[in-house]
Amino acid sequence: EVDLTKVIELRKQLLPMVEERTDQRLSFLEIIAKAAMVALKAYPEFNAHAYEEGIKQFDQVNLGVAVAVDAGLVVPVVEQASQMGLSDLTAAVKAMTKKAREGQLMPAEMSGGTFTISSLGRSKVQTFNPIINLPEVAILGVGGSYEKLVVEDTPEGPQVATITALNLCLSFDHRVADGAPAAAFLSMIVDLLENPMSLLL
Repeated sequence: EVDLTKVIELRKQLLPMVEERTDQRLSFLEIIAKAAMVALKAYPEFNAHAYEEGIKQFDQVNLGVAVAVDAGLVVPVVEQASQMGLSDLTAAVKAMTKKAREGQLMPAEMSGGTFTISSLGRSKVQTFNPIINLPEVAILGVGGSYEKLVVEDTPEGPQVATITALNLCLSFDHRVADGAPAAAFLSMIVDLLENPMSLLL
């Protein structure tokens, strides 16, 4: 579970700058994708392909973004996404998503992914188990956001507050990692999102 309080603040600050540069609106998806790609540098075993003859890790992330269309699900790929800042990533994701929904993707634009994100952010589904996009070895599922009551420590003592949160779900191939590194990878993504200024460094 991710407390989105600081992500919401960061997005609000960056929205006008990103929109001025790209004519596109920065969404939670791009920020979450950026956090995942930073975490993949620390856990490169999840940025890989698995074959019968072995595992191939990649230095850069070619990001797959699952998009629902009338014919089912397609996964356009943003090449070299890990090299992009949030503005370029937003523009690239939005362009690929638009092409997917208009049925204009070329086969080459749906191949070569090394890690995929599947978001149900606009739905009421809070948690789900995404299916790995083979031959990739991991996929990150992003559930819809929701309001939650929490108890916060204040100088006046414990106080009840409302936060916006969402759940992240990681599906991964046990041939490349066990539960402990997968949990550490997912926890790092959560930590980055709850302290998102580090994503700008």
